[in-house]
Amino acid sequence: EECEKVFEEVLSAGKDLLHIGFSSALSVNYNMTAGILEEMKQKYPDRKIYTVDSLTGSLGEGALVLAAAEKRESGEEIEAVHAFAEQAKTKICSLFTVENLAYLYRGGRLKKTAFLIASTLNIKPIIHADNEGKLVPIGKVFGRKMSLSNLAQRIAAEMTDPENGTLYIAHGDCIEDVEFLISKIKEKIPVKNIVINYIDL
Repeated sequence: EECEKVFEEVLSAGKDLLHIGFSSALSVNYNMTAGILEEMKQKYPDRKIYTVDSLTGSLGEGALVLAAAEKRESGEEIEAVHAFAEQAKTKICSLFTVENLAYLYRGGRLKKTAFLIASTLNIKPIIHADNEGKLVPIGKVFGRKMSLSNLAQRIAAEMTDPENGTLYIAHGDCIEDVEFLISKIKEKIPVKNIVINYIDL
């Protein structure tokens, strides 16, 4: 109902609409909003309505929204911004690790046996959002510092043109870990533009 209300306000004001949603592989949210927008297309046939499955979430999704907004602010028409967002989403690399495995276990992403073993041995997973928007484990390391160092190594390997690109870091109230991660990244690549925020924003 909230989505429908927001979309209605935009379209009834005579504006076009581009919606960038949370990965459809992680939530029903995207498919639900896409369904609402299909209905809106019937109600507002003269409006241009587009939707993009970001295939990521949190600050990864936020990075895509910001990039699309910059294109729009530069004067690009909605069709071009939509095409840009569809292409740009394939270039976003979302990597993360967690200190506490309990939430992965509670969310059904980790079986009980694996949870107990990993917790006992202090094993930390390295996870990324794949090209289908699913969360996939790509590594396991011992301890928090090693997991952050591993993230830094992977970021350095994945980030193209670090001097001109932007690195987005979201965290769950652990700014000291963020500072450690940044120091490790800067040992490897000359990244200049870094945006830091909380994981839920």
